[in-house]
Amino acid sequence: MTREPSSGEPQVAFLFDLDGTLVDSVYHHVIAWHQALARAGIALSVWRIHRRIGM
Repeated sequence: MTREPSSGEPQVAFLFDLDGTLVDSVYHHVIAWHQALARAGIALSVWRIHRRIGM
């Protein structure tokens, strides 16, 4: 395998970790869902949202 020479320019990249492999982000997802549901007028407890993450 060969590698292309770098242009010397900084490279831009994004890394999305949506399944929690690199960072345990479940808590942040739960809070985001809780806030979004509350804004929509839906009262759902945090623990109920947490239980359904990954289902």
